[in-house]
Amino acid sequence: MEVFLKNISFQGILLDTLFGNKGSNIDSKKELVQLIYDGIANGFVRPLSSIVFDFKEAESAFRYMASGKHIGKVILKIRDEEPQIKATPKPVRLVANPRTSFDSERSYIIIGGLGGFGLELCRWMVERGAKHILLTSRSGIRNGYQRLCMSRWKKEGKNIIVSTENAANLKEAKQLLQRAAAIKPVGGIFNLALVSRANISCTLFSFRVIGY
Repeated sequence: MEVFLKNISFQGILLDTLFGNKGSNIDSKKELVQLIYDGIANGFVRPLSSIVFDFKEAESAFRYMASGKHIGKVILKIRDEEPQIKATPKPVRLVANPRTSFDSERSYIIIGGLGGFGLELCRWMVERGAKHILLTSRSGIRNGYQRLCMSRWKKEGKNIIVSTENAANLKEAKQLLQRAAAIKPVGGIFNLALVSRANISCTLFSFRVIGY
């Protein structure tokens, strides 16, 4: 608020209201456009300050922006400006990591899918296109967070099914695959199941037995 002590006034113009309203006065629009042109010509209207990085310096640009020390815009320069007024830009090849995606017409199985890691994996897959996912858990849904996730996915129209088949059992594993294939062709299986064998009272000998 200190800036107002210098007798500085600020005036706001709702450009979207002025130009978006069909009933606006055309003379007001022309006057505003002329004021902007004159302001640019006189140096009163100036663009925001900016710092330009080459596209090969994308990582440095993001790190600079994340530091919070900049004022204005951080710009990635993809190519040099074409000298012609009308020009067809030449394609520029960029090195980038491809985004993982999943086929909505395939089903996927996550063994141990109701654990913390399994639910996060399921969410990640749903955000990337997966629509039919079987989550296996011998104990089924047990807590509120699991119910919340299932409720959200149901509202989003995702077909997320919880199965209690034991994938370690050959017969039940076959049933699990048949159940998934009946929905859509199986596109992938993620095995997150594990059995914790940690024991605080382990001796060196028993640790070696567990390890091998």
